[in-house]
Amino acid sequence: MKNITPLFGRVLVKEIKENMDVGLLIIPFAGYRDRGIVVQSNSDVVKVGDKIIYEIRYTRDVKIDDEDFISVSEEDILAIIEED
Repeated sequence: MKNITPLFGRVLVKEIKENMDVGLLIIPFAGYRDRGIVVQSNSDVVKVGDKIIYEIRYTRDVKIDDEDFISVSEEDILAIIEED
């Protein structure tokens, strides 16, 4: 992938489209909140490789080198998923 630096509090995310098992809960793929892996970030909070849950209301679809990504505002990131 090209070296791209998101600006203005945005991160570049590769979407994960599958159900997520969090302990006893199974969170189904839904339209209001989604999950992804951060592939580019200019943030002090979210790092490349972090798995996140984010609001998809104000996201933007981005295509780079024939791959689909999503540009997400840092303020729309709800959580960082830490796996054991």
